[in-house]
Amino acid sequence: MATQQAMVPSSTGIGAPGTQPAPADLARSPMSASPGAQGAQLIPFTRASSLATMQDATLSALAAGSTTIVTLQTNAFLEFIILDVQIVTATNAATVKWANDGPFAIFGQAGIQLLDPANQAIITPISGFKLAQLNKFLTDTDCFFDPSRDPGFFMLPTAANNAAGSAAANAGSANFRLVVPVELRKRDAFGALTNSASNEAMKLVLNMAPSYGTSADQENGVYATAPTNPPTVNVSVFQQYWTAPPQVIVSGGQSVNTAVTPAGLNSVGFIRSELHREVAGGGTPPIQLTSVGDVITNINWTLRTTTGTNTRDAWNGASAYLLNAQYANWPPVFNFAINDFTTLAIGQDMWTREIARFYGQWNGVSAVAGNPGYLDAAVFTFGPWLSGLLDEANNYVPAGQYLATEAGTKLQVRGSTWGAASSFLEVDVRIMRPQSGATLYA
Repeated sequence: MATQQAMVPSSTGIGAPGTQPAPADLARSPMSASPGAQGAQLIPFTRASSLATMQDATLSALAAGSTTIVTLQTNAFLEFIILDVQIVTATNAATVKWANDGPFAIFGQAGIQLLDPANQAIITPISGFKLAQLNKFLTDTDCFFDPSRDPGFFMLPTAANNAAGSAAANAGSANFRLVVPVELRKRDAFGALTNSASNEAMKLVLNMAPSYGTSADQENGVYATAPTNPPTVNVSVFQQYWTAPPQVIVSGGQSVNTAVTPAGLNSVGFIRSELHREVAGGGTPPIQLTSVGDVITNINWTLRTTTGTNTRDAWNGASAYLLNAQYANWPPVFNFAINDFTTLAIGQDMWTREIARFYGQWNGVSAVAGNPGYLDAAVFTFGPWLSGLLDEANNYVPAGQYLATEAGTKLQVRGSTWGAASSFLEVDVRIMRPQSGATLYA
């Protein structure tokens, strides 16, 4: 994934890499100027506009290893994209077991990508599993929700019973929803993207897992033990958007002007994925992030312990009585530094507890994805620190702790000891490129 990101060419599209660094102190930058789009005399955009949904595609019987490009229909301002996924099996006789990344792995390691009209990545290729983690840990519009807690979520066997498996006729079936995030904030539609010109349409790229059969690959394989017959995979693609509001609304015989665009129009949110092999074999290697130059709203970290099978580091509940010892390969204490100053030193136990408190994931840690109310093993997020000021999710202050970076900002993991079985670290960074700093922090 990191290679694909590095190969993105220069472009003037909205998904192009940033050329102007985001200042570390927005108060000392031109971005501190007050946004002029929505004065006090205007009806706010989110009151003058209406939320609407439309279906972009119905994709049936998607083959393993196939690539499908969905050109999004154009209609005012895009808020987010919905993927409704059905994995259907029949006449099964095998004892089916999911791979650890669960049914989300139906989209492979580079499974989902969003491109701007210039074919530059708004969201770089990420796996279905990692998109599920972003749904869980981002506070963006229609995220901040565990996909396995959705009332329509289904997987057979369940994550809790996966070790025993299921020999039911429909074992290996699943139904789930994933959101492709676009808008950062619903209250003023900050981050919604202009999507109105048919000759400038955005594209959603879906890459299915290489195989629907039995696979040892936890990130590219769906089943540890596959059903007797390959599943039928269907995906429905919807988008939610804001309509273009009228310029004037007449009420009580008076005409009142409206804000006809979202707050901070042309502000863009990106997801950048990095892969760091510096941790291979363990030790204390310095790791420097490359996704700088914009405002970081969250970072997810996933440790894999084998290259061939992409296995996530195992959580050992039997070691819970020991301090910072549940993971054999994740550092006992994780040290994160900004420009050579350590801002976060987080023990395994503390980090797990902070995530559980902030996101309400109190049931424990699960090896298999899709376990409602559980954290997924070896996945950590900076959400409790970058997305909140208090210790409960419903008290968080949006944008209060976002990390503004410049092109030369040095973000490093250092002085952290990785276990000998470590193979590579996946880092998914949610960043905003705001048109106005004042609007971002409003």
